[in-house]
Amino acid sequence: MTTSQATTGSVTTMEHEAHNPALLHHFSDAQQQKNAASLGMWLFLVTEIMFFGGMFCAYLVYRLAHFNAFAAASQQLSIKMGAFNTAVLIVSSVTVVLAVKAAEVGKRKLLVGYLVVTVLLGLTFLVVKGFEYNENSNAITYPAQRSSSPTPSTTTASKSRSTRRKPNSSSRLFCHDRHACPAHDHRLRPF
Repeated sequence: MTTSQATTGSVTTMEHEAHNPALLHHFSDAQQQKNAASLGMWLFLVTEIMFFGGMFCAYLVYRLAHFNAFAAASQQLSIKMGAFNTAVLIVSSVTVVLAVKAAEVGKRKLLVGYLVVTVLLGLTFLVVKGFEYNENSNAITYPAQRSSSPTPSTTTASKSRSTRRKPNSSSRLFCHDRHACPAHDHRLRPF
């Protein structure tokens, strides 16, 4: 038996030398490899749909159950920071796609440049998020313990404990007195 006829398992050395380098060893042919990759991608997409579907359903249930609180809270958001961060995310997505294209055509300097820009945009996103979180943590009205029939002395004390700074009447989210709080104004409806 010569070296070329020696077998390793069921694959001969000669067959191994003629093996397609793009074909992974645990697949018998390219079609099987393509089918496995497609199945894996579909499974990934299904799990993403289930995860985000559940997350958005939970958001919808809470938003409908507490519509007025969501409406009051949305007034606290900075549209400029949100729009800027959205633009940063879109541009960073483009730079990643351009980096992949540069890698495919073998342009290493261009690839590194796009990746550096992507990292800088990622850091920019985190810095803006830090400013947003800092702004929100300084302005947030914290939940107070609710009671069914508040007395004037406990309501005033609870309200002072429930906020970091004195909010204006339109931004107060949580309170004890349902009739004095804009977050409990039952005239606002989701539809």
